Amino acid sequence: MYRSLLNPVSDLQQLVEFIDRTFWSNAKAPSQTETVYTLPVDIWQQENVFYVRAAIPGIDPHNIDIQVQNGVMTITGEVVSGPQPTETVQVWRREYLTGKFQRSLRLPEFVDTENIEASFENGFVIIRVPMAIQSPKSVKIAVKQSDAPVLEQGSAERPKSLKAGAKN
Repeated sequence: MYRSLLNPVSDLQQLVEFIDRTFWSNAKAPSQTETVYTLPVDIWQQENVFYVRAAIPGIDPHNIDIQVQNGVMTITGEVVSGPQPTETVQVWRREYLTGKFQRSLRLPEFVDTENIEASFENGFVIIRVPMAIQSPKSVKIAVKQSDAPVLEQGSAERPKSLKAGAKN
């Protein structure tokens, strides 16, 4: 009781720690073992390149799969969990997400899918998506003066140079 008067939070904190140890020390949340979690990403554009960055702590870069199909880029992989409880190992807390992850992103129409690159640095996968040279949707065609014969107004005949069998 005396300790509670000096630090009223102390008893509450001890109770929370006791509950954590008792009920959660060796357990994982069902969502971490049964479902695929969505990978959070940052996306930005710098000049003619889109960048996608995702934090994936604890993963081996060889376990990341990035594919583009039908204009959709999909990032998948699996983060392996840390030490497992045994007779000699007690796991006190497991807060990092482990298991399978996936994120699908629709790419703009004008990206160069043949030159997409990915790198892994300090726990982040960074995907570089260059923009393709984009052809304009509408094009104005200039009309040039031609040397081709022109029909005179009101004439139903073909010009002499176009008549069948005419020789110049």
